[in-house]
Amino acid sequence: MNTTLSTQKKIIEEKRAQWTKFIETGEIDPGVKPYIAESWKRCIKYGIDYKTGGKGVKIEEKKFQDILRKNRELLETSKPIIEMIDKIFTDLRLLISVCDSDSNILYTVDTLFGTSQDGEDGTLWTGYKWSEDIVGTNGASLCMMLDKPIRTHSAEHFCEDHHTASCADAPIHGADGTVIGALLTTFEVKDYSEFALGVVAAGADAIEKQMRYKKLDTTMKAAFDHSESGVVSLDANLKVIYHNNAAEKILNQPREKFHRQHIDSLLLEGVDWNAVDSNVMYASLKFKKGSGAGHIECNGNIYPELFDGKLSGAVIMFEKEKSFNAHINRIVGNEARYGFADIITESSSMRKVIERGKRIAAAEGSVLIMGESGTGKELFAHSVHNASSRGAGPFIAINCAALPQSLIESELFGYEKGTFTGARKEGYAGKFEIADGGSIFLDEIGELPLDIQAKLLRVLDNKRIVRIGGHKEKEVDVRIIAATNRDLMREVQKGNFRLDLFYRLSVLPVMIPPLSERSSDIVPLAKFFINRLNKANPEFEKQPSEGFLKSLRERRYKGNIRELQNVVTRAYYLCSNGTITEELAFENFMNPDLYIQDKEESAESPVKQRNLKDSEESLIKETLRETGENISQTAEILGISRPTLYRKLKKYNIIVRK
Repeated sequence: MNTTLSTQKKIIEEKRAQWTKFIETGEIDPGVKPYIAESWKRCIKYGIDYKTGGKGVKIEEKKFQDILRKNRELLETSKPIIEMIDKIFTDLRLLISVCDSDSNILYTVDTLFGTSQDGEDGTLWTGYKWSEDIVGTNGASLCMMLDKPIRTHSAEHFCEDHHTASCADAPIHGADGTVIGALLTTFEVKDYSEFALGVVAAGADAIEKQMRYKKLDTTMKAAFDHSESGVVSLDANLKVIYHNNAAEKILNQPREKFHRQHIDSLLLEGVDWNAVDSNVMYASLKFKKGSGAGHIECNGNIYPELFDGKLSGAVIMFEKEKSFNAHINRIVGNEARYGFADIITESSSMRKVIERGKRIAAAEGSVLIMGESGTGKELFAHSVHNASSRGAGPFIAINCAALPQSLIESELFGYEKGTFTGARKEGYAGKFEIADGGSIFLDEIGELPLDIQAKLLRVLDNKRIVRIGGHKEKEVDVRIIAATNRDLMREVQKGNFRLDLFYRLSVLPVMIPPLSERSSDIVPLAKFFINRLNKANPEFEKQPSEGFLKSLRERRYKGNIRELQNVVTRAYYLCSNGTITEELAFENFMNPDLYIQDKEESAESPVKQRNLKDSEESLIKETLRETGENISQTAEILGISRPTLYRKLKKYNIIVRK
């Protein structure tokens, strides 16, 4: 609502009197706003003539074009806001402009003067500079200098030529909060408006927000267009309003195939959009191929947008199933960590096995690694994978003996959603799917139940798996590397292992010799274990004596390398100085013949069983004393896990005070 004419006249007269007092005496009337007074003083220093000054300076054309390019985003964002403000004040004549931070006028809508913008009087027109040092006190410079919306009315302007104008101006901020320009409005003083400043401030705020949204939109689109994941954005009608380059590439679809298409027209199997809620939903998506029959299987997430509880849009991010699995494998570390160079040996027999392993790695076909427990079969499996053409692919290791029989099938082959109570609602990809393009290491293959052996045989035959609860076969490209410490032919004779599976697994067999057949490896391995312990305990570095190494060479290792490591670790921690002596190779260490037994030797006489129990209890008590009852160190020295140690403490009624 505008003020009455009498009130306006009074305000104008007061400001004119304040201005006249300053011009004639240099004194500042108490009623003058402080920032106006400071501006008047600066104008005197600038040497501006209050009678003839107040005209902007036209910017040289080439320079102005550079200014426009530099401020293109500000200009493009401001134009619609300026036009909106012009409509708000449709009954008033006014001039609306936007300037940059140097007070260069970038764009103007003029219904006030009605004069050509090519005029020579330097009004607030496009292409003129309107800074305080040129035109005197003005709202454009002051609002940016003070960083707040201000009104400059009548004789508050320094130059007389501007006393007929009333201005409302507001600064515009960039994304980093700095002032990048201003939104300016100029009225005749008789059209002075109480709410003009609020409208201009709101307009400047709208420009800032639009620029932030544009910046965010540009940044997000740039990020999405450089993403390897496909991105599709949908409106409330589930029609595509945006998609990135990766979506076109993954689905082999041209750009026009996406625009305004309903998402279900791109999918072979539609999504149940009625089941989509406010939560991010994982989905297995089957997209139609861009050309030809068939489909492309992808894994993705659906990010819903809700308004008043209803779906107003969604964003789908997806990857090809193989790419998705590869990404997951990188995150969780499903990769082989060792190569043939990591196998420590000076044994000619072991070197022959390594050479055989390299040839096997270069070939295709299933690998069966055989050998006693503790000989390093998994290390060999890692090496075969890394030396093969699949080395860049996933390496999934599974201990078949460690999986509960009820979970083996789902762990290996996965299950579809809703298959059974407690299952993941989105289903589960089994290890064979995750290993696609790489290798799967099935350790202790002899422990697999016969029904799972039959399913594994089918995978070997046709390279396809079927999830539990599913009906469609899924092709997988996986090399199987199996390992066992059992005599599988003997297990076949007992009816515990399928003969056809044995032949399919042992296309490329490898036998890892026990440590007893490569005694030349004992010392190099022992030194390796000690060096590794020294790195973990740099403040207590220790070195083996010749007597200690000689003693290690003389003993038998039914547990192979694992037992040797156990002996070395125990001696290392029991050593009280920097040299590991001969006595530590046997001290507090029971006869291995008494506690490392083959399964065939498990039926011992009552006397031998009693001796074993007594020796084990004594060993545990002695090791606890040596470590100050440190459970972790005791378990490590004994070569057992903490839970196993706790069970033995309970079994022998050994009380630990810590």
